[in-house]
Amino acid sequence: MGPARFASFAPDAEDVVLWRALHHVTDGRYVALSGTTPSAEALTRALGEQGWGGIVVASEANNPTAMVASLNHRLAEVGWPAHDIHVLAVGGVTDPGAVLGSVDLKAWRPWVVVVTSSEPRVDVGTPAWEQSLSDANYELRLAIGRSRLYVALERDADVGAELAIAANSTDDYTTPKERAALAALADATLAREAAEADVRRWQEVATKRWLELMEAGAFAGRQLSEERRTLDAEYEAIHDSVTWRVARQAQKVGKRFGAKPSAQ
Repeated sequence: MGPARFASFAPDAEDVVLWRALHHVTDGRYVALSGTTPSAEALTRALGEQGWGGIVVASEANNPTAMVASLNHRLAEVGWPAHDIHVLAVGGVTDPGAVLGSVDLKAWRPWVVVVTSSEPRVDVGTPAWEQSLSDANYELRLAIGRSRLYVALERDADVGAELAIAANSTDDYTTPKERAALAALADATLAREAAEADVRRWQEVATKRWLELMEAGAFAGRQLSEERRTLDAEYEAIHDSVTWRVARQAQKVGKRFGAKPSAQ
């Protein structure tokens, strides 16, 4: 059996692009600044399952200041140096620009920044929040669906050209919908096999019972045949007896001459 296929969780397979470009990194680390749907956690979950370390800072209130303050606290807790962050994902926030503006991208330099907008499409045009990344020497490499992927210019050689290519048929990965369909198919297969096993079991029970009834019927039939043969034999014996022949002859004579049998 070959290696397991890469399991993607991102809406537009952004994590497939990230893994293709960064799978060579040892001791990979990511940070996810996540609001509501679409969540940055979906972008980085696959990296975590590949063994990367990660920090997820979630804020349903979409408060950039509180989010970044929480991030700084978490970074201090785990003791990660600023230059060891490989991916920063920002997603599910109403104002990505406010979040990016609160992050000091001059002080710590994620290799790749992924911003997923709540807008339906960000792969056309230039969003207003992109300027803060340009000012911090980040350059756009790929725009797909709701997401835009940027690379720190000093890490361009480390990341390579793979970051600029969307997930495609050459990438060996599975999507959440595909896995859900396969899981449903597996459940249906198990249910079918269980039903077939039940049918076979009931067929065996029915066949056994049918044979028992047939055997009981044949036995009953043999008993009736024996009883009938016994009666037939007794009847023949009576019919052939002298008394029967005399009585039968007397009956014939009586009928011929109109005689009535005498009272005894």
